[in-house]
Amino acid sequence: MNLVVVSSLICAHAPTEEKDDATKDAFYAELDRAYGRCPSHDIKILLGDFNAKVGREDIFGATVGRFSLHETTSSNGLRLIGFAAAHNMVVRSTGFRHLDIHKASWLSPDRLTRNQIDHVVIDARHASNILDVRSCRGPNIDSTIILLQLRFAHGYVWRRLHVEVR
Repeated sequence: MNLVVVSSLICAHAPTEEKDDATKDAFYAELDRAYGRCPSHDIKILLGDFNAKVGREDIFGATVGRFSLHETTSSNGLRLIGFAAAHNMVVRSTGFRHLDIHKASWLSPDRLTRNQIDHVVIDARHASNILDVRSCRGPNIDSTIILLQLRFAHGYVWRRLHVEVR
């Protein structure tokens, strides 16, 4: 007998670094409310433009992968990491070894500056279900945003029935 595995996806667009703290606090309060409305047994995944540069500092090792595009974490990155840690989640978009051009999710209009500010965050228990996250530079959509590609494996839960034979 197999059981159904259900996921709750929360798509978000966080305020930029330049916005005031009250706006950022309001965003994360609303994100927390959305997270709280998800059934507890669901696999919870946050996707979106968090405008957060997540660095490779060792202190965040349990929450953040080792392969971020950025060396240091921005203010918005600290907020995202704090949210993830408070909810026992991990930032999986920084957990895969890729060339830097496949990590960047934002490109400046002059095409010189690249940032990894779009992220995929998942419950730590189900982190291994995300097989890969990378940017796809192929589609020319005349934008500074670069599309992300996520490979996800929905695991099946099997329950074995023990039958006693006489």
